[in-house]
Amino acid sequence: MSRKLLPAKEKFKIVMLGVSGKYSIAEICNEYGITQGLYYKWRDKLLMMAKGSLSTAVLINVRRDWKRKTASSKKQSAI
Repeated sequence: MSRKLLPAKEKFKIVMLGVSGKYSIAEICNEYGITQGLYYKWRDKLLMMAKGSLSTAVLINVRRDWKRKTASSKKQSAI
């Protein structure tokens, strides 16, 4: 099976089966007709995407908290 024939949702499903630990990677790859190398490429890409989105979320939260703290300190200074 070519990686171009599988939609992103299907790739995600396959990677999540492996990550769950319920099945061996070999079993999953045999079931879906892909190589283990391809599975690991998909997994690594998914993890990198998740890392990027988590990093962005963390930065947004840090920035929001910083704004709250500075706004709060400005209010206290005005009193």
